[in-house]
Amino acid sequence: MQRKILLLVIASILVMLVSIGLVSYLTVYDSIDHSLEARLTLARLLGRSLDYTLERNIVRLHDISFSGSVDLSDGDWAPERHALSTAYEYSMFSDGLFLMDLDGNILLRYPHKDDGAINLLGITYVQEALREQRTVVSDVYTLSPTRRQVIFVLVPVKDSGGDVVGLVGGEVDPASYFFTWVIKSLPTSEDMKVELIDSHGIIIASNDPQRTFTYADHDMFLGNLIKKKRALVSKCHRCHSSAEEGREADMLAIAPLLLAPWGVTVRQPESVVFGPSTKLQKAFAIVSLIVIAAAVILSIGLSRSIINPLRALGRATERIASGDLTAPVPVYGGDEVGELAESFEAMRVRLKYSLEYIRLYT
Repeated sequence: MQRKILLLVIASILVMLVSIGLVSYLTVYDSIDHSLEARLTLARLLGRSLDYTLERNIVRLHDISFSGSVDLSDGDWAPERHALSTAYEYSMFSDGLFLMDLDGNILLRYPHKDDGAINLLGITYVQEALREQRTVVSDVYTLSPTRRQVIFVLVPVKDSGGDVVGLVGGEVDPASYFFTWVIKSLPTSEDMKVELIDSHGIIIASNDPQRTFTYADHDMFLGNLIKKKRALVSKCHRCHSSAEEGREADMLAIAPLLLAPWGVTVRQPESVVFGPSTKLQKAFAIVSLIVIAAAVILSIGLSRSIINPLRALGRATERIASGDLTAPVPVYGGDEVGELAESFEAMRVRLKYSLEYIRLYT
């Protein structure tokens, strides 16, 4: 019987462990999903903020075309200059605005720059905007021969008849405080890297200033995700880490922007991201050990509380069967085994009296 009780207790322990394991598995993986989704949500929120700012500034450029003041053939640049100055005020175009014809010649700049005759038709983004007659936001582009880095925002310009007659472009200095301010506006921990990168993998802005205008880790992979407008959370390693630092594993979330070939990345060490989940796993392991220990102690106590009285009752019945009616039957507790022992004790007393009576009268 003791073996059956132990088997029953072991089966109960296994059921409890399986239940705890299933609950811990679901809870831990729900915690992991929540941690990963939180990083992706952070990247998306920052991306939407940048998209909103870009949209507002693109609308400023469209207003130049819609104002009806653009006429590249009348030789009077006063209306166009006024339209450019109005769009330039409080905009993100830190390096100014320009008006360009269909041949790529810059006709007017604001603020005025005496750069001589400039033709930008050789720039891929200018060709794309003219060919497809749509708004184009560029990656970080290096102008030659000055080696000046710039980001172009190009919008088709139409005349009063609705025909595209050129482009109005805004130049953004990628080193301007605007991008850094947007990145640093988010509350982040010291171990979290938040960066804005273009489709070539160049870091436009980062909360680590030393990484600005360098290539991001896995730049080609991230560039392809940006071109495909595909958000993702993935595990990666720091390719640019020194040998002393080691190739620590990170979790990387990337959210591409809608209006520009850029993406926002949020990178954090895997140990930090999965820290809460690891604590949950340890907590469930401790709970499992406590449950096992409690079940073992309970099974031993339960076994003794049932087996020992039954054994004592068995020995008492053997004495009675052998004719020894002098020793009382021990009674342990008031449960069913105790009631059975009391019945045997009552039977022993009656047998003893009956035998004494028979001996007395024979």
